Amino acid sequence: MNNPFIWNSVSASLFFGRGALLDEMLTGLPGSARCSFGVTGGRRMGKSTLLRAIEADLRDSLPMWRESGLIVVPIYLDGLTFERPIEPNALWKRIIKEVRVAVGDLESGETHDFGDFVATCRILLERCELAVRVVALVDEIEPILVCNWADGFFANWRALLSNIPELSGSFTAVFAGARELGRLQQDMGSPLMDVLEWRSLRNFSFSDTCRLMEEPVGRTFSDAFKARVFECTGGQPMLVQYVMHHIVARNAFDRVDEIDKIACQFISSRGWQFGDWWNKNCSSSARRVYRRLGDFNNATPLRNLVLEFGSGPANEGVEVLQHVGIGLIDEETLGVKKLGQMFSTWHMQFGDSADANSHDERIAEKLRGLDAELMAKYIAAWRILASDLPNYSGAVSELRDTVTRVLHLVAPDCKVMGEHGFQLEKGQTKPTRKQRAKYAARVNFLSRDMAKGLISELELLESHCEQVGVFVSAGYSASSALTHTTATRDACHMALRQGDSILAQILPPSTANGTC
Repeated sequence: MNNPFIWNSVSASLFFGRGALLDEMLTGLPGSARCSFGVTGGRRMGKSTLLRAIEADLRDSLPMWRESGLIVVPIYLDGLTFERPIEPNALWKRIIKEVRVAVGDLESGETHDFGDFVATCRILLERCELAVRVVALVDEIEPILVCNWADGFFANWRALLSNIPELSGSFTAVFAGARELGRLQQDMGSPLMDVLEWRSLRNFSFSDTCRLMEEPVGRTFSDAFKARVFECTGGQPMLVQYVMHHIVARNAFDRVDEIDKIACQFISSRGWQFGDWWNKNCSSSARRVYRRLGDFNNATPLRNLVLEFGSGPANEGVEVLQHVGIGLIDEETLGVKKLGQMFSTWHMQFGDSADANSHDERIAEKLRGLDAELMAKYIAAWRILASDLPNYSGAVSELRDTVTRVLHLVAPDCKVMGEHGFQLEKGQTKPTRKQRAKYAARVNFLSRDMAKGLISELELLESHCEQVGVFVSAGYSASSALTHTTATRDACHMALRQGDSILAQILPPSTANGTC
C-alpha cells in the first residue's frame, strides 16, 4: 500500500483534530458577520494544513457563493516562498492580481504601494456587479515580522479590515505563525491585537490521535498500541505521523515494541528538532516550569508553580509549553503535566547541556570532521557569548562566517551548478545562498517543505544578526549600560541558536564535504 503518512510536508488530506475550528473560520471568513483570525501554534502543529483546508473548502464552494451573489477570492500566501528581499508592495500586487482575475477585470494601473492598492480596489469593486469577499490566508508570517516595515504593513491591514468603510466589508484574513506571532496578540501597541479573533493550536486529544492513526490506513489498532503512540508523541501531529509512517513502512501494524524503536530513531536522527523546540521556542520560564513538572502520571498544581516562580512566569511558561506541544494544563483541575515521552527522553539526555549558553558538542564534532578551523570558530562564538562584554557582534560574526563556509563546503559551486536544470539567478555569477541551501537540503534528504524552512531560517539568521548590529551601533542614551548589554546578549543568543538549527540541517551525516 502507498504510505499515507507524510510527516515531513503538508498534506491537506491528513486534516484531523481541527474540525470545530475549521467550521468556525469557514463561517466567519466569507460570511456576512465578517471575522478575521490570528492562529498561533508550535512548529509542525498543523497551521499550514489548516489554512490549506480552508483554501480548498472555499475553492470548492466558489460556485455556491457566486450563485448567492458573492465572489469569494481565497488567496494563500506562504511566507517561506516570498521572493527575497520581501517587499510589502509585492504582497499587495499579488492580492490585486488575484482579485482582478476573480472579478474578470484586468484593467487598471500599477500597484506601487498600499495607497495604490486601496485606489485600485475601489475601482475594481465599483465595476463588479456582485459583492466580493477577499480572504487572505497568510501562512508562516515570521519572515515578515522581522522586516523593518512590518509595523506599517500590519497597520495597513488593520485599516483594510476595519477602518476603510467602502473596502473593509470585502476583506477578511487569517495570519498564522509560531510563537513570534504572539506579539501581534499581546503587545498593547499591536495594530491587530483587537482586530483578529485569536486561536491557538494544541496537541491532538487521544481520540483525534486515534483517528489520525486509523482512518488513513483503514485499520483498527489495539488499545495498547494506540495508548503507546499517544504516550510517546503526546498527540503532537508531526510526531504521530512520523511514528505511523515508519509503522506502515515496516509493516509493523499493532507492534507495540516497534513504537519505542521508532522513537529512538527520531531522537538519534532528528533530535535537532527537539533542540529547536527547547532552545528557540521555549522561554526561560517555560524551561524552568518543564523541569519542575513530575512524571507523566502526576500533574503539578498550577498554584505550586505560581508560588515557586511567580504568577507571570508560571502562567507564561505553561502557555509556551502548550504552544510547543510538550505540556498541558487541565482547565478544570488546573494541574499541569508533561506531554510526549519522546521529547522527555531527549530532554533527559541533552536538555541540560542544550539549555546552557554553550555550544552543541554534536555540531562541533561534525565541524571537526569537516574542517578543524570551522569547529574552532563555532566554539569561539559561544565562548564570546559566555563572556561579560559591552557587545557581542564578534560572536555573531564568527557564527555567520561558520554557516557561510559550511554552505560552501557542503554545496560547492561545481556540485550546485551541475544539478539538472540549474540556472544562475539574475545578475549572479555563482550560486546564491538560497540555491546552496536547496542543494544541501536535497543531499541530506530533507523534504521540499523542510528545504523551504531551511532557507527561511537562513533569512531569519541574517535578521537576528542585523538586530545585534542595531543594538551595538545605536545610541540608546536613555538606556542603562546593563539594559544595553542584556539586549545585545539576548539578540546574540537567538542568532547563535538559529545558527545551530541551520548547521544541524546542512551538515552531512558523514564528515565528508562536497569538494569537487
